[in-house]
Amino acid sequence: MLGQAQLAASLAAGLLVCDPAPSAITAAHLDLHLGRYYWKPRSITSIARALNGFHVAGEASTKKVTPVVDVATADPIKCYTLYDSRDTPITIGPRAMILGHTLEAVGSTVRSLHPQLRPNPMIIAWGLVLHSGVQQHGIWTLALYNRNDWALTIPPHARIAMMEFLAVDDESQERTVWDATLWSPETMLDHMHTW
Repeated sequence: MLGQAQLAASLAAGLLVCDPAPSAITAAHLDLHLGRYYWKPRSITSIARALNGFHVAGEASTKKVTPVVDVATADPIKCYTLYDSRDTPITIGPRAMILGHTLEAVGSTVRSLHPQLRPNPMIIAWGLVLHSGVQQHGIWTLALYNRNDWALTIPPHARIAMMEFLAVDDESQERTVWDATLWSPETMLDHMHTW
C-alpha cells in the first residue's frame, strides 16, 4: 500500500498517471494494494467532482446525464483492472498508444491484456488516457494513449482501472449503467458507452 507521500511522489515522477489531476485524487481515494489501481470514492461530492465534465459518446453525445449513487448497492462504483504491466516496465513512446484485448466477457473482472504498440493519430492533450473500446463477442478492446512529446514508462505491476457508475438521463430520467475512464474534459474525447 502506498502512503500519501509515496503516491504524490509517484504521480509527480510520472510513474502513476491519472486524470482528473492528482490534486483531486488522493490516497483517500486510491487503493494501490497489491499493485492494483482502484478508484474508491468516499462521498457523493468526490464522485461529482470526478465525473464533472464527462460526456457521452456517439449519438448520445448531446444528452446530459447526472451521476447518482445507488444506495441499495454496497459499492456503487466498481472498478475493473484494465491494464497490468506484469513484471516488465513498459514504455509508451511520444504520441503513441498501446492496444490490448481482454480475455473475458464484458462485465467481469479483467485479468490480463496483450499490449501492442501502435502509432496514435489523435494528439489532443497531455497525459495517459485509458478508454474502453468496441464490444465484440464479449471482448473489450482497450487503448492507453500517451499524448506527450516525451515517453512515459509504466512501472512493473502497475495497473490502471476504469470505473463504473450509475447515471440518470436528465430528460427521460432513465437509469442506466455507464462505464467511464479517468480522463480530463480538456481532452475533448468522448470514450464512454452504455452496457
